[in-house]
Amino acid sequence: MKNLQVAYLLDFYGNLFGDKQREILEMYYQEDMSLSEIASDVGITRQGVYDNIKRGEKEILSLESRLRLMDRFFEISKSLDSIEEILKEKSVSDEKIYSHLADIRSKI
Repeated sequence: MKNLQVAYLLDFYGNLFGDKQREILEMYYQEDMSLSEIASDVGITRQGVYDNIKRGEKEILSLESRLRLMDRFFEISKSLDSIEEILKEKSVSDEKIYSHLADIRSKI
């Protein structure tokens, strides 16, 4: 069974992997390819694909446990949602505030 957290973490940490390992992880998690399909495309054994995926999963989970980029992203996003709700409740109609919030969201 695929770990969906790893699929999300690829967006944050994918560029830290070598080209081949990143390609294998993306094929598996984002393109939903089987181990056999990946092995055929990449030119390695099915076991080699499996080993690359397991090593990549371990590394990506370790990176997140140390750096917490995804956790911080969701914390910031949640805070922005709260700010937006408060502003709506206060009937603030200043478009600059909403525009600023949208700008902040686009940068996360």
